[in-house]
Amino acid sequence: MECMHVFSAAASSEHLPCNPSNQRDALSPSAGGLPAGRRIRALGTAVAPVVVRSTRRTEHTYYRVSAAAMPSAVIRMPPAAGPHRAGHLNERGNRGVRICCCRVLTCVNLDFFVSKNGILKCFELVLGWFCQTMLVQFGMDSAKDIGEAFWGFLTTCSAFLLTTTILLLCYTISARTFHLVRQSIFEVVYNGLACVMYLSASSYLGFAVNVFLYPKFLMFKTTGGIHSAYPAMTAVYYMGGIVGLVYGVDTFVAYRHLKGFA
Repeated sequence: MECMHVFSAAASSEHLPCNPSNQRDALSPSAGGLPAGRRIRALGTAVAPVVVRSTRRTEHTYYRVSAAAMPSAVIRMPPAAGPHRAGHLNERGNRGVRICCCRVLTCVNLDFFVSKNGILKCFELVLGWFCQTMLVQFGMDSAKDIGEAFWGFLTTCSAFLLTTTILLLCYTISARTFHLVRQSIFEVVYNGLACVMYLSASSYLGFAVNVFLYPKFLMFKTTGGIHSAYPAMTAVYYMGGIVGLVYGVDTFVAYRHLKGFA
């Protein structure tokens, strides 16, 4: 014997198989002491009888329950299956770089680079790379003079430069990763910690450079020599302060996004 419930959602109906024993319990006139129609109407839903014929030529009366009268938590439609699915597909189709009649790099989310978050991440990456390059190229010979300030700034720069590179790569490849990470508290904590560490490391390096390297720079200047470490390290701690401020702005943006203001 064929058994099914009929639910109408908007203009279409969905047929779901059920257990015959459940059908007798739910739809029999004697179940629960009330007829099936009265019991369904007692729930406050709009019902309409539907007759379904089985293979044994017997008639069974079911009830069509309007989805508009049911609680909103009963049926939830995923966003991917909604009316905006076509727009989502068009958005994915517009990714990449168009060359003649085809598109390349469609897996890369290039729109992220022109967004506010993408610009901040690119600034953090470029400025952090500049600081690390200057430290390695001009500061290694003077590391023994600068002391712990040099190694502290180099450690800070290397750690946050690596993490920012990984985040930028993941955000560029997957837009879903960007939305999932930005909805968590990770970006707020990470950017806030990077801001504090860069500002403190820059302050310490600036103090060490002006105390230990500046006298050597004056001595080389009077003798006609060139002391390249002092100008380079001065540029590094100034640039490190700027990177710290950029991370501070990114912290504020991530916090607004976390609280739903952006």
